[in-house]
Amino acid sequence: MAASVIRPDECVCDEHIARRANAEDGVKGRIWEGRCKCQLLTDERALAAAMAYVDLTRTG
Repeated sequence: MAASVIRPDECVCDEHIARRANAEDGVKGRIWEGRCKCQLLTDERALAAAMAYVDLTRTG
């Protein structure tokens, strides 16, 4: 599963959903642990690459 594009402070999940998501991904802990990443975009090329990644991996 690809990392979510949701900030940890935006994750509002009840315990059932969190447990199910963890079971599906084979992980433990809080719903956002290991799922959310951040990367400093230092130039236009990095920004373009990030935008392409988000566009190509969009699920919804």
